[in-house]
Amino acid sequence: RESLHPVRPMRIALAAPRVAATVADGLERVRRLVADVAAGGAAVVCFPEAYLPGLRGLDFPVPAFGPADQEHAVRAVGEWAKVGRIAVVLGTEWH
Repeated sequence: RESLHPVRPMRIALAAPRVAATVADGLERVRRLVADVAAGGAAVVCFPEAYLPGLRGLDFPVPAFGPADQEHAVRAVGEWAKVGRIAVVLGTEWH
C-alpha cells in the first residue's frame, strides 16, 4: 500500500560537551550546541545523562543546582529549542 506521507530521513545529533564548571557554563555550552546542530539540519539533539549540573559520583565536582537553576535551565533551553526549531533532550536533576 502506498503511503500518503513520504518518508524523510531525520537527523539526530548526539552532543558530547565537556563537563561544565558551573551551571552557567553548562547552559552556554548547551546554547551553542543547540544553535550549531539546528543550523546543521538536526531535528533532535540529545545531551548526556544529567548534563546539568553534572552526573554525581564521578571524578569531577558537581556545581550546586537548586529549583531556581532548574527553572531557569528549562525556560532558557525551551526558548533556544523554539528559536532553532529543534527538539532538545537534556537531563537535569529534578527538584
